[in-house]
Amino acid sequence: MTIDDQRARLVAYLTQAGLSTRRAQANIETLLATAAATGHDGQHQYLSTGCLHGDMRLPDGRTGHQYCQGETGVCGAKTPASCKFCRTPCQCPCHLDKETP
Repeated sequence: MTIDDQRARLVAYLTQAGLSTRRAQANIETLLATAAATGHDGQHQYLSTGCLHGDMRLPDGRTGHQYCQGETGVCGAKTPASCKFCRTPCQCPCHLDKETP
């Protein structure tokens, strides 16, 4: 799968989640620029869906960033700001300086 195919799949996923195509593409470009600026080395670079939605208000009143950093999610308890599969910390600038448990 090419990078363009991956980008198209991510845009489709984000638009299904409620973002406009334009905003989804802008968020992806920001993520790619951040990865390039931080020296992405090909290892897993995790960005939570909450942080990808950023300051958008969720039904429970939290922003996406607050959801990412919280200890509870839609399905109950979760580990804040980390990948649920491998515990890689979220790379969003909103909490890069904070320690992830």
